[in-house]
Amino acid sequence: MGSIKRVVILLAFSVLGSAQTLPQDWVGGGIAYNGYASPVANGWVSYAHLFSQTGPIYSYTTWDITGTPKFGLPNLGLQSSERTGLATTLKQYQNLVVLGFAGAGVSTTASSIGGSFGGGGVGIYRPHGGRWTVELAVRVFKTSSTGSEYIFELGFGRILK
Repeated sequence: MGSIKRVVILLAFSVLGSAQTLPQDWVGGGIAYNGYASPVANGWVSYAHLFSQTGPIYSYTTWDITGTPKFGLPNLGLQSSERTGLATTLKQYQNLVVLGFAGAGVSTTASSIGGSFGGGGVGIYRPHGGRWTVELAVRVFKTSSTGSEYIFELGFGRILK
């Protein structure tokens, strides 16, 4: 069974939390390590919007900028991908919320456009219960032009509402 299928199945059976764990809107961004890209350091931005308190369930959107080798040389091309999907709370430990997410969207390079799929988990820590957050995420990512890639993310965010 593919990694993305496992994430989707995990999400379907993982509605463990029953209380709202993040407020209505959250945005975060940072750097990611992607060993399949050149350079391996990439950027990301994510946005979560609560649309159902049952679960709770969030609309979850991520945008990535990834370096891609072009003509065998590094740093000459960029890949942009945007995915939207669902996230739900897997577990909450005081000021740490662990979300599972999966999404689909589009990916583009200078010469192509195609599908983009991703899923994984993100830990969102709220120091002192405040509005600022620190994130650590692991994601499986696939575009129509690449195989499955494992990406490790670190970033900061803010609760908007």
